Amino acid sequence: MTAPPHAPVSATPRAIADATGAGATAASNARDPVRIVVFGESNASPVARLRAELESLGWQVFVRPRPRRPTASEPMGESVEPSREQLEDAAHAFDATAVVDVDRDAALHVWMLDPTGRVQPIDVIRAPADDVTALRSAEAVRATIDARRHTVPHRPAAPTAPESTPEASPRAERWDPASPEFVLSVGPALMVPFIKDMTTGANLLVEGWYNFGPRWGLGAFASVPLIKAHWNSAEMKSWLMGGGPVFTWRPNEGAWAIQGGIGMAGGWLQYLQGSVSISNNTFALPFVKLAASVRISSLVGLSLGSLVGYALPEPHVNPSTSRGLAWGRPLLHLSANVELYF
Repeated sequence: MTAPPHAPVSATPRAIADATGAGATAASNARDPVRIVVFGESNASPVARLRAELESLGWQVFVRPRPRRPTASEPMGESVEPSREQLEDAAHAFDATAVVDVDRDAALHVWMLDPTGRVQPIDVIRAPADDVTALRSAEAVRATIDARRHTVPHRPAAPTAPESTPEASPRAERWDPASPEFVLSVGPALMVPFIKDMTTGANLLVEGWYNFGPRWGLGAFASVPLIKAHWNSAEMKSWLMGGGPVFTWRPNEGAWAIQGGIGMAGGWLQYLQGSVSISNNTFALPFVKLAASVRISSLVGLSLGSLVGYALPEPHVNPSTSRGLAWGRPLLHLSANVELYF
C-alpha cells in the first residue's frame, strides 16, 4: 500500500518550477485555506519543517501520531504505516484535501482524496539530507498537492463501503486506538479482605466495557467464587457485581494503556460450616480501580487489574464475632486477565 516512488528531491523539476508560484498560492489559500493531515511525531524535525513550510503558505496543517505496534525491542510500540482506512478517517475528520505520512526514514508519502471520498497514493518524496533539501521536500509536497487539487475536484464525502480485500480490511493487522470498541476481559482474581488468619479465596472475573472514544468508556463486571476462603474451621464465598465510568490513558497512542475508574458494586458474602450456610450478608461496595494493559494484536491483549472498595454496611464473617472481624473494610480485588477487542 505504498505510493509510487518519486525521483530524488534535487531532481524534481516540477517542485523547483512551481516554487515561483508560491506567493500567488499563499494569497489564494488565505481566501480558501487548504487542509492537510500529517501522520508523524509532532516534535520530529521532518514533520516540524513540513508543517512550518505548508503553514507559511496559509495552509492548515493537522498532525496526528502514526499507529504503533508493540515489539520485543520497543515495548511502547514502533510506528507503522497508517492503513488506507485510517488515512481516509483522518482526511474526513479534518475535511482535508490530502494526507501526508512521514515514515520512520523521514520519506514523505502523499495521498489525496478523489471525488468519491477515497484516498489515492500520489507521490513518495525521499527523506531530506539537510536543511536545503528539507525545504525542497516541503515545496515538492506543496507542488504535488497544489497541482492535483486544481485538476481533480475535491468533494468531501463519506467513504464508500470498503471492498473485501486485505488492504481495505486492515483491522486484522492494525488498529486505531481512537476508534470506539467493546472490550471483554476474563481472568482469575484474588479477594483480599484483610482479616488475620483468613486465607485468600479465588474468583473468576468477567468484565466488559465500551469505549466511546480514545479516553472515556462505561463498563460493568461480575466476580464469582472459584475457590473458597478459609478462616478457622469455616469457609467463605463472596460475589461482586457492579460498574461505572472508566478512563483510559494510552501513552503515545501506543499498545500500552493505563485505565482507571470509579463505581458502585453490590456484593454477597456467605459464611459456611461444612455444607451448612451459617450466615449470608449483602452489601454495597463503592470502589476505585486501576489497571495496566498491553495490546499484543488487533484482537487480543493482556492486563493486570486492581480494585479497592469499602463494604457498606459492614458484613461479618460470623454473627457471633466482634466488630473487629468485619469483612471487606477495606476489600482488595486483584486480577490477571485476557482482553478481547471487538
